[in-house]
Amino acid sequence: MTDRRRMRALLLTIVMAVLAMGAVAVPGRAADSNPADDLLDRARHAVRNLEFHGTVRIWWRDASGAQTQTVAVAAVGGALEIAGGKVLEDSGRSWMQYARGWQTLWADANDTNAPDLAHKYTVIRRTGPTVVRRSTTLLVIRRGTHDVERIEFDRMTGIVLGRDRFDATGAPTYRMQFVTLTGVRARRGQAVVPKIDADAPGRVRAAPADTARSLTGGFVLVDARRVNASETQLRYSDGIFAASVFVQSGALDWSSLPAGGSNVRYGSVRARRYRNAAGTVMVWQAGDRTLTCVTDARDDDELGIVESLSRTTDSDWTTVVRFITGPFSWR
Repeated sequence: MTDRRRMRALLLTIVMAVLAMGAVAVPGRAADSNPADDLLDRARHAVRNLEFHGTVRIWWRDASGAQTQTVAVAAVGGALEIAGGKVLEDSGRSWMQYARGWQTLWADANDTNAPDLAHKYTVIRRTGPTVVRRSTTLLVIRRGTHDVERIEFDRMTGIVLGRDRFDATGAPTYRMQFVTLTGVRARRGQAVVPKIDADAPGRVRAAPADTARSLTGGFVLVDARRVNASETQLRYSDGIFAASVFVQSGALDWSSLPAGGSNVRYGSVRARRYRNAAGTVMVWQAGDRTLTCVTDARDDDELGIVESLSRTTDSDWTTVVRFITGPFSWR
């Protein structure tokens, strides 16, 4: 694996962990209306039009067991500052701060092409628990007989105060919750955001002709975006979860992968899997290509995603890339 690939894999794991702190950012509407729409609309409005400071505690499970992390989150001038301002999000555009300044990371589009979540999931609304002494409305997303997600919305402001994720057996795998929330008020002014790099990702472009339009498990291609002069970002969604893929020519150098992952098999495909607070990174070889999939989907969807992508062997792609835009990337 080249230094560029190695750094990209390391950046993926870092960025995904940081993005888990941006759970107050929520998705756009799907193609069809669903019972969650008004709650999501209020939550987006809250991030754009309110200011607040808070502390978020994140709990998740990975190969090493239970992990926790506490992070500062602030909404100021319509922008979201995460981890003391190291990551900044404004109107779907995100930046990360480095020693020499800011780097534009990606644009999180409103996925109007995503399938309606009701095709795969059931949505239930009920009274939620009290979080940071605030009453909540609970949104429950179910698949079959098990809960997939539970999201707690502040009744007064619409701010997302908590989120739980569960695996296919119903066991908890992730928990995000505000432990402090102060200074909630109407937005004052406009945040000053970094300049967008000339080579920044985000502009819409046509997907390569051989791109898979759908993946097993109800995931469909929602758009393709420019990352730089030679790279394209493909994004898939099942209405809630997202799956994103890097595709590069050449064999996978297993010895150059970052430490901390585990070797797994998806059918006949051998892969290296990394887990953190925001989801899963899977790296494997298909034909003469190296593939990296970044997803917040459940374990029972990972098999279908990997096998679907591995069957797509005809490729004149350059590099196909997608960063998870956050735990609230579902549409």
